[in-house]
Amino acid sequence: MAITNKWYPSKGRGVAVAMESTFGTASTAEGDYRVIAPKNLEFEAGCDVIDPEYSRDDMMKSPSIVGRQTPTAKFALNVRGGVAAPSAGDPSEIYKELEYPLKAALGAPVSDVTAIAESGTVTTAVVVNGDNFKVGSVVLIDPDGTGTGALYPRMIASIESNTLYWTDALGAAVESNGKIYGGVCYKAAFSIDQSMSMQLNTVKMDGSLYSVMLTGLGGKATVGADEAGKELLLNFELQGDSFAEQEAGSAIVTPVANPYPAAADRPNVLLARNATCLINGDATPVAKFSFEPGYEIAENQDQRGAQGRGIWKVTAQRPVINVTIPFAIFARTGYTAGTIFRFVYAIANAANGFAMATEAAQIAEVKESDINGVKAVDLKLECVRPEAATHVNAALPAWSMAFFGEQMPLT
Repeated sequence: MAITNKWYPSKGRGVAVAMESTFGTASTAEGDYRVIAPKNLEFEAGCDVIDPEYSRDDMMKSPSIVGRQTPTAKFALNVRGGVAAPSAGDPSEIYKELEYPLKAALGAPVSDVTAIAESGTVTTAVVVNGDNFKVGSVVLIDPDGTGTGALYPRMIASIESNTLYWTDALGAAVESNGKIYGGVCYKAAFSIDQSMSMQLNTVKMDGSLYSVMLTGLGGKATVGADEAGKELLLNFELQGDSFAEQEAGSAIVTPVANPYPAAADRPNVLLARNATCLINGDATPVAKFSFEPGYEIAENQDQRGAQGRGIWKVTAQRPVINVTIPFAIFARTGYTAGTIFRFVYAIANAANGFAMATEAAQIAEVKESDINGVKAVDLKLECVRPEAATHVNAALPAWSMAFFGEQMPLT
């Protein structure tokens, strides 16, 4: 038995989220909540129903027993970076609307610091402090540091002392005063560290407020755009532990401390244009792109919990990239040969950017398609973990994705 609702939150009251210090327990502190503006929001406030055994003279069924709750939430958020490029010594910052949902789906990120290069080549950069960067992070590289030329998205393949290495050569060598922009980087992981609560408010026909709180949320996130020029979206599918409802005319929690940011403080929505797509180092036109970390989320049964479960566990991952590109023979030959190659997708903007990369992709499916009469091919790529001796540094994550830019207010 489940109740499914598509929500159209009331303006100014809508949806707020907070991280939980205890799984399945919503914070009561107003300052812990942030207002978000999700798209396509729907949730199920369901529960298990247990039919008891019965033995009655009239053969009628005895009343059912209501078991544990099984809420879920689905919604999308616009991908945004920041409003200004970080200065040397400063990290990028994740846009606050994205921080909590991403943490509930992908775990905690790492932030790399923007650095000035002392010297470099097309595949290296020497910086003052290599400890400000992490192997496997995605960075944006401005070879001459002027901000007037191309920015190159690359995954850091290795670090030796203060020298950063990447595989695909840049279009120009890194010069003295070149810039390496660090991002807020999410990487392949095997744990979800914290669960999230979500409050949804709406106004009933009689004008009174109806409020629902979902707790213990954790699950999956995908990112992509299914058409060039359209919004780049993060799509979330989260499982929850419990829910509570209230129609007393007031919200369960009033998140007054963190209202939705004013328009002047919000980074622009990222659109699927001015993108970079590299397949094995080759610049490639791309019509469609999506990335799914592919976490398999298992219920952690724990009879100590109020609903008989603990925080969600990642039991496996099968990260998948889906792209539509112009038809190329490589799609078929690479598939039949089992070729392993590098893949990068980015909207390379140091002030407001996004990038995703893997050093080991393999074609899992090939399908010929058509885009407005132009022959194309749909590729399903899997991020794989090859034997260390055959392809890449075994210390590299299977994938990384990063967000670039500083947030308002700038200090």
